[in-house]
Amino acid sequence: MTDNASIVQWQFIRDRVHDTWSWRSMRMDGTTDRMSASFTEFGKTVSDAVRNGFNPSGQHWVIADREWATHFEPGADPVTMRRDADGSLTPRAAVSEADKAGGAEDAT
Repeated sequence: MTDNASIVQWQFIRDRVHDTWSWRSMRMDGTTDRMSASFTEFGKTVSDAVRNGFNPSGQHWVIADREWATHFEPGADPVTMRRDADGSLTPRAAVSEADKAGGAEDAT
């Protein structure tokens, strides 16, 4: 097992084709430390990551779904971004401001 101190981010990713979840731990240099098998349920994916050293309250982590991604930094509020048609991410606050400028009403 790799020294968990070298891991700077955990990523939980939903496969768009197979509708499954997996995790990967990332090193400071941007390389992948470890990757999981695929799981049909998000909860099982997180449980497996915890068994492999994931500490949700003490590490940066990202959940990437088909339409959005949410970043969790220790001690900070989560930040959710919408995925645009080209795959790029737009922060939720920017989306709200763009909707207001365009006259769209907030459905929440």
